[in-house]
Amino acid sequence: MLAQALAPSPAAATAADAAVHEAVARLRSDLAALPSCSRLTDADANAIYALAYRDFGLARHDRALERFRLLLVYRPASTVYMLGCALCLQRLRRYELAAAAFGALRYLEPGVPGHTLALAECQLLSQERDEARQTLADTLAYCDAHPGHDAVRARAQAMLDLMRPRDEPAVV
Repeated sequence: MLAQALAPSPAAATAADAAVHEAVARLRSDLAALPSCSRLTDADANAIYALAYRDFGLARHDRALERFRLLLVYRPASTVYMLGCALCLQRLRRYELAAAAFGALRYLEPGVPGHTLALAECQLLSQERDEARQTLADTLAYCDAHPGHDAVRARAQAMLDLMRPRDEPAVV
């Protein structure tokens, strides 16, 4: 109820969303213009990605991480490669670095609340309960304002409920 009262008006939210999308588009354009982006052919990038994907699937997360990092040098705007890095870091229990990567993804792909949920998971695993609680609240607010993310919303709500002390009533 309080979150609804404090939420920006639909017009303000739309203007803010448009500003974020414009800033992300400029960032992507600037990153794509870097000289390193033209030093690796698409075929080479695809071959390295296939190796990274295979290594990740075989639970060789350290090797997969090396390959995803290499790909990010040459394709810094690729959210696929950044997500690969983030997932490898999470599997390697390097939660602070994984949280940073998921945080970057949160801004590069603002329409994907799963990145924010993954950020909250890393914060919890790093014992950052207050930050995780706020990130989960942000995830719920996003899902409430943008229909179609029911599974992410349900998971965020369940995580928030599990964080609540047993004597505190649930808030829906």
